[in-house]
Formats: sequence, structure tokens, C-alpha cells
Amino acid sequence: GKLYNVVKDMTCTMPSVDTKAIDYNQVTHNSAFFEGTVTDEGLSDVVEKGFVWGTAYDPTIETGNKIVLGEGLGDFTTTLTSLEPYTYYYFRAYAINSEGVSYGVSRSFRTKEISSKSSGTF
Repeated sequence: GKLYNVVKDMTCTMPSVDTKAIDYNQVTHNSAFFEGTVTDEGLSDVVEKGFVWGTAYDPTIETGNKIVLGEGLGDFTTTLTSLEPYTYYYFRAYAINSEGVSYGVSRSFRTKEISSKSSGTF
């Protein structure tokens, strides 16, 4: 038979998306600030980008909560609210083009405890 020389296509068809590390100065008992970047759209335009999050590791758009923050290349941020106090959450950025969904690295954080104001005399 014939031998065929197969050259692997190195072109990335899926978007490339980066999940920035959490800044604990921007985490409270019920909110957190997320940052992400679409660094490459792949072979077609990014039609949706945002974050997925939840209490289970590696959330997806099917298994986690999702917030949509636009389309195309570049940075995107959001402050999530209504989170539970002193709870571990996982989150990651995502981007969608006609080839499918890409995710950034999964990251985690824990919301802070509700601080009780001390009242009384010393």
C-alpha cells in the first residue's frame, strides 16, 4: 500500500482564554471579583465569553452557574454577588466560537466569614 505523510495542523481552532488568579483583597463574605482574557479567537469569532462558577471542581457551562460578559478578544471582569459566606468556590473563564467551548484554568477561593462587630465595654 501507499504511505501517506500526515502533517499535524498546528492552527488552534478553539479560542484561547485565560482565568486570572483571584485577588483576595476583592473577596468579601458574599462577593468576589473575577478577571479573564480571550487571548486568541481561534479560527472563528468568539461569540460569547464569561465565567462559570460553582462549588464543584471544574465547573462547565452545563454544570455550573454562568455569567455572559460579551464577545470577541480582550479582557473581561465581573463582581459576583449573593455568594455564601465562608464557602469554597471554583471558577474559570470560558469562550465560545463556532468550533466549541474553551475554558481557562480552574481556580478556587473561599469567601470570608461574616465578621461580627464587637459591642460592649472593655
